[in-house]
Amino acid sequence: MMQFPYGGMSNNNLITVRTVDDVRALQTLPNSKLAAFEDNDDVFYFIETNANNNKSIRRFRFKEEPIETVYDKRYATKEEFNELKEMISNVQQSIQNLSNRNNADHSKHNSGTNKADG
Repeated sequence: MMQFPYGGMSNNNLITVRTVDDVRALQTLPNSKLAAFEDNDDVFYFIETNANNNKSIRRFRFKEEPIETVYDKRYATKEEFNELKEMISNVQQSIQNLSNRNNADHSKHNSGTNKADG
């Protein structure tokens, strides 16, 4: 069973260490692999042991990567909604302009026909 000299097992099931010396002091089983994370730096250690329980320790630095926000395509974002609202408004305005133009043309046509009849 592994023992953690520094109290390295935290509530979130991560092995945490302060220094590489803490990593070296970890007691491990033969033929095992584990990772230990530094408390105060973006560093982790990958520890492997062979059949004789000899340790191989590798140190890695890592950086946080942003997680792409995935939107549910069934719903529009506020920006998409406003774009759609503007497009609908433009279509409504175009229809109103066409309707007004047709009514004006129709009125001209009817008033010209009535004068000719009279």
